Amino acid sequence: MKLPMRLLLATAAFFFIIVYLIANKHSKTQSIQDKTITQDKSLSFRKSPQNELTQNVLLQEIQTTTRANIYQTLEQFQKEHKKLPTILKARADIFSQDVLDYVDVNYKYEFKMFPNTTREVPRRRAPINVVIIPHSHVDPGWLQTIDEYYKYLVHGILTNTVLALTENPELKFMWAETVFLAKWWDNLTISDVDGVIKMKFQELLRQGRFEIVMGSWVMPDEASTHFYSIIDQMVEGHQWLEHTLGIKPNYTWSIDPFGHSSSFPYFLKSAGFKAMGIGRVHAAVKRHLALNQSLEFHWRQAWDHSRQNDIFCHMLAGETYITRDSCGTNSMKCSQFDFTGHDGERITKDNVATQADILYRQYLSKADLFHTNTIFNLMGHDFKYSTIRSHTYMLENVRQLMRYMNHNRTMNINIKFGTLGDYFKMVQNDTNYMKIPSLIGDFYPYMMTKAYTSKDYWTGYFTTRPFDKYLGRELQWMLRVSEILNTFAALKIHQEALSPYNDIIMENLLNLTEAHRELGVYQHHDAITGTEKKHVAIDYERRMMTGLQACYKVIKTAFNILQEATMTSGEDTIDIDQNEDNNLYIDDVRDLTDMQPSKILIDVTKEQQIIVINPVEHHITTVARFYINDPHVKIFNTSGTEMNVQVNPIWQDMDGMFEDRYELVIEVTVTAFGSSTYRIKHHEETAKCSEVLIHGSKNYSSNDYFKIQNQGNTDIQISNSYLKATFSFDTGDLVSVQQGEDIYKIQASFTSYHSGLGGAYVFKPREEAWDPKQAFTIQNATVRIIHGHIVSEVHTLYAGLTRVFIIHHTGVHIQKAISINNVIDIKNFPVPFRKNIEVMMEIKTNIINKNRIFYSDANGFQMRPRKTNPDIPVNGNFYPMTSMFYLESTKTRLTVTSAQPLGVSNLNPGEVQIGLDRMTMFNDNKGMSEAIDDNKVTSSRFMLFVEKRRKPADVATVSMPSALGHLLQNLINNPLVQMYGGNKNSMYENLALISEELPCNIKIALFRGLFDKTSKLPRLNSIGLTIHSIVYDAHLNITMCKYSKTYNIDKIFNISSKVSQTEESSLSFMHRVKLINISDDLPVSPMELKSYKLDLA
Repeated sequence: MKLPMRLLLATAAFFFIIVYLIANKHSKTQSIQDKTITQDKSLSFRKSPQNELTQNVLLQEIQTTTRANIYQTLEQFQKEHKKLPTILKARADIFSQDVLDYVDVNYKYEFKMFPNTTREVPRRRAPINVVIIPHSHVDPGWLQTIDEYYKYLVHGILTNTVLALTENPELKFMWAETVFLAKWWDNLTISDVDGVIKMKFQELLRQGRFEIVMGSWVMPDEASTHFYSIIDQMVEGHQWLEHTLGIKPNYTWSIDPFGHSSSFPYFLKSAGFKAMGIGRVHAAVKRHLALNQSLEFHWRQAWDHSRQNDIFCHMLAGETYITRDSCGTNSMKCSQFDFTGHDGERITKDNVATQADILYRQYLSKADLFHTNTIFNLMGHDFKYSTIRSHTYMLENVRQLMRYMNHNRTMNINIKFGTLGDYFKMVQNDTNYMKIPSLIGDFYPYMMTKAYTSKDYWTGYFTTRPFDKYLGRELQWMLRVSEILNTFAALKIHQEALSPYNDIIMENLLNLTEAHRELGVYQHHDAITGTEKKHVAIDYERRMMTGLQACYKVIKTAFNILQEATMTSGEDTIDIDQNEDNNLYIDDVRDLTDMQPSKILIDVTKEQQIIVINPVEHHITTVARFYINDPHVKIFNTSGTEMNVQVNPIWQDMDGMFEDRYELVIEVTVTAFGSSTYRIKHHEETAKCSEVLIHGSKNYSSNDYFKIQNQGNTDIQISNSYLKATFSFDTGDLVSVQQGEDIYKIQASFTSYHSGLGGAYVFKPREEAWDPKQAFTIQNATVRIIHGHIVSEVHTLYAGLTRVFIIHHTGVHIQKAISINNVIDIKNFPVPFRKNIEVMMEIKTNIINKNRIFYSDANGFQMRPRKTNPDIPVNGNFYPMTSMFYLESTKTRLTVTSAQPLGVSNLNPGEVQIGLDRMTMFNDNKGMSEAIDDNKVTSSRFMLFVEKRRKPADVATVSMPSALGHLLQNLINNPLVQMYGGNKNSMYENLALISEELPCNIKIALFRGLFDKTSKLPRLNSIGLTIHSIVYDAHLNITMCKYSKTYNIDKIFNISSKVSQTEESSLSFMHRVKLINISDDLPVSPMELKSYKLDLA
């Protein structure tokens, strides 16, 4: 009995120890987890004197708000955070990055696009189907403006094509851009002749003989365009086609953009398209795919395991979309059959057999590149078929070849005229369709075959004409704000029957149409790319300025309508007048003469109102900046509470401070989709002014409000609750960022390249031409330091270049980032550097990214992994950055968000180069044939921040931005709209246009009115709403931000009483998917865009 008792006691003791160890381990683990979360939130300020302030900010972030999207405790957040989606990478047969890696190694030398193009081709047993597709590629601006192209070419192309197709029943035609179609249709008069043209055109559409492909306003660029503008111009084109012609395109055609984005196939599939065609792809990548019968594939998203978003894609086998690159694999032989411009050899009875045999062999060689037995032969070029004769000449020659070959039994071929839709239908009905592979990835950078040995990578256009790129993003922002305000104003009138304002809404709808179309035109692949001639660039700028002016009008009138119920004081009722605008002014508007932004100087000796509007889905605490004529002010909110303000000097470039104007910086909190109003009152006391320090040879004089001090030869340090930044005293360059005890080397400065033989399209530097830093090191920079309690700044002034680093001391989120604002004017650089220069912002860090992998965004929609290849030239390692870039080590991530699209690279581990501007006197021989020397004074804005990883990134998952990254990306692209003025006798009230703030993973991508634009009396019929379900990396520093698996439209907008019917629709509102109940909780599908059409009662 003793042994069993001892065994029993030993067993009990063993289990007791085990239980104790498990409990103790759990307690310690929980303690460590809590400590980790706390340290992540406080950024490890354990020994910093700011620790107490940091903890207070954290406590405030957790406890002082009861908003629906904020967790109340860290424990709740920690529990819910485990439920965040982590998306494993989807599988596919082909990954475009693998193909690029392969060809960079194996295709180092010159090659022909296709080998053995003259070999004897055996007769095939299976018949070949050939679809001949006549088309005309019409750029809405390139070498000529839109209006010039329309007047001299496009009007004739459309009119004569209608006549040619009517006379020749076997003939068909394909068309892409709606902008020209709308212009042509609207310019047709009510005369008998034009009336007949319209009727014949509509009949051709019904017969499917004139096919409209894509149908968006333009054929957009895919590198620099933001998904808001992409969808917006799709909506504009598709709405016009549906309302005017009753047409809904099924297939897309995007064969001239210089590379192709991975986001576009998703946008197109979501819009309801069945298949797509693309063209310009890196020549070696295209060759490799062709030789593996992979020019056709099912394009898949890296995050999509359902395969429901796959779209069938055809990549042109030849280099371009013209006839000589289309009939086969030998462009010289195919050029004999280009009958669109009388270049091809005329077909006669004497030569038809010989020519048919040549063409047949080309068809066979092309068919070898595809799985199915169907190919197409494009019959067209830029702006072809402007005369009846051009149609007739093409038809006469092709008809003879077609008859001969179709009746030649040994050829076993079937040739007919058709459209892109005809081709796709035949392919998808082929038994070999199932062999077509799947592909994940994109196609950047782009390079043509004939330029392979010269390494002419088309990466310059990512940065070309950055002034226009910034202006386009600004128009996108203002249009978004305009649509939000005007749609809610229209709902208010609709609900309250405020008939006197119906005319104003109608005028606003017309103004918004103009803004949508001008923004849409700028998305064209020769517009936002900057690859157009100078006078065409001026025309695009004029159009964008027209769009901005239209937005300014809409914002003011719509805002006043929304305030109507509260804007009465006795008998004084607000008068909304389109011309007077009730003395309400928008700040930071563009001057019509030089298109530079200008701020209004507010006279504070009279009591004034200032208003800030927040166009994002979440409440924000940030700063607003106004110019005032006297620093003796106090600011109050609508409740009468005095606001926290700071006064800064305004500088006359390098000539000192203005004596009659000052910058007023206000800490503001604005609700989601809302506005806040403040009252400026003159006061005998001076508002709190910032401290000013200077380093440099320039002597500045102090004044009554700002006593200028000497910085001396010690580095500059600025801290807030989350970080401490160190800057060089003599250059103002960022040197390091400290978060708690973690110090990160982050050196932000400028560098440059000699532009070499690059041009508008091609970045091709001469790396040994000069010292890349010399343009800046030959100057003695002036450095100004502004120390304030709301913001602190470090200014660096060079000849032709100004940079401002901004550290915020308010706002939970913006304190975590360093803002960078640059203003560049190459024409005022030191003389040797005013020509042939590529100016870069360079960031060098000790955050070493493994395997040279970094990430830039695709159209602001998703992040794409990029891989630097040290064995190819510098220019081959630049990629498009629409709005975000990051690189990361196992422990840390560095992110940069951008307010404009530019080119970005990661040439060395831990280093970033971002293009800021470029000026080249060379012609890169890619078609535009002009230098890029029309540079303007250009702004660029960024936000830089560092985040600690709680665990290394899993290589098996899709990389995502952090919650903070998403939020700051949204804020920098959709900043506050600032206004002042209004009714002097009554104060504007704060607006809250949505009833419920959205969770952090739900964004309102699009919110706009939909109406019949063919009506002479436009009325808002429906609201178009697009929801974007984002995914963020949960293993970075915690943002106390709630994730939701559902959303409810009615709870957000509280409009069920105003809506008669709600339908889920395709992305551009072209097709109904299903009817839904507006009060239902709708499920979230990570990463997806969902559009809804809300018909008004």
